[in-house]
Amino acid sequence: QRQMCIRDRDKFDWKRDFCVLIASGKKEEAKVLLLRNIINSLSFRNVIISNNESFRNKELDNLNKKYSVYLKSIGLNISDVDFDNPIYKEVIK
Repeated sequence: QRQMCIRDRDKFDWKRDFCVLIASGKKEEAKVLLLRNIINSLSFRNVIISNNESFRNKELDNLNKKYSVYLKSIGLNISDVDFDNPIYKEVIK
């Protein structure tokens, strides 16, 4: 059995933690956990720094596909995130 590296384990653990939060009625905490993972993703970074609309839309689509089941469970859509907020550029520097 191969040993799970820390990165794989983190990826698995956030999803498990998300499910526990949803199951226990802590929707706002689940939202924070989900948004933290979205903001830490490469696709999020690409959306923020890209000036190419086609590439940006592709990355938005990637985010939506990857996180849609989680977004739906808390009543959000990827389009609810204001990607043009200047604070995000500060975070990815």
